[in-house]
Amino acid sequence: MKIKWFTYIWVSLFISIYPVIGQDIHFSQFYFSPQTLNPAYAGNFNGAYRINNNMRRQWGSITPYSTFALSGEKQIYLKQHHLTGGLIILNDRSNNASLKINKIYLTGAYHKDFEKHALHFGLQAGFVNKSLNQGDLLFDNQYSTDLGDFSSSENSFETGFLENASYLDINLGAGWSGDFGKIAPFIGFSAFHVNMPNESFFNNNSKLPIRAVVNIGTNLIASEKVYLTPNFLYMNYNQVNQMVFGSSFTYVLSNNYLENSVFAGVYARNTRENFDAMIILVGGNYQHWTFGLSYDINMSDLQSSNANPGGIELAIIYRDISTQIKKFFIPCERF
Repeated sequence: MKIKWFTYIWVSLFISIYPVIGQDIHFSQFYFSPQTLNPAYAGNFNGAYRINNNMRRQWGSITPYSTFALSGEKQIYLKQHHLTGGLIILNDRSNNASLKINKIYLTGAYHKDFEKHALHFGLQAGFVNKSLNQGDLLFDNQYSTDLGDFSSSENSFETGFLENASYLDINLGAGWSGDFGKIAPFIGFSAFHVNMPNESFFNNNSKLPIRAVVNIGTNLIASEKVYLTPNFLYMNYNQVNQMVFGSSFTYVLSNNYLENSVFAGVYARNTRENFDAMIILVGGNYQHWTFGLSYDINMSDLQSSNANPGGIELAIIYRDISTQIKKFFIPCERF
């Protein structure tokens, strides 16, 4: 029993802390969560405004954690300048909600078109609150020899612990995109926590390291009905790196005014240490709506400790059409 509980505690602590410290909050469907991928991607779409809802749940049988994000973007045109204002709210709960993280950010982006090319720049600033309920945790000092088990009634002898930590967080991003007919490539770079805020639960200075993100992809038109969207993501965070790469395949059902289509894809997530997961994606576009459903098939060593080793994720997007006139035609007399 003692070995079982020690294993449970250490695995629980690893899983509940690693996504927050080692990985930070992000989604397998990163391409459907633009403001958590790169602040410069706010407004980088065809439409007047966009609303994104992303939900994720993983490690259900060991120590479940869930992530929820709601974001919105609105295009702003001032003469020849294309700006975007955005807002994103995130909530992350780990270890049966023992650890909670709430974030709210304001995002500003600027876009500049040059014929077939476009540059994008973004700034994001917000407030983060982290809370940890120490009463939900068990430490080695709380093992009771009388019970032969761990008990929360035993003194943990943990002192100097703060149950809340709050800080200002600043993120930056830049990107380039092109449109060359049958191929539309894009590349972006973003840096999160550039102000390196103090996130400690103790009365000391524990700076949050900068998380660097690079993503590369393209829309590749194979025919009038078929196009591919290969994507590559690389993140480096406090000497921890992660890669996600793969492609989705889209079949267009109709495209009279707004696209109606279905898509499917396969992605792989890999770290420096091991092959982490395969990601299966299905979804579709209907009028103003996009729906994406993905499932992470865990391929790491932790799959043997978890009866439900995967992570399920849902993305729901609403995009309104744009009424902005981008080209002007001036009629004139012929002589």
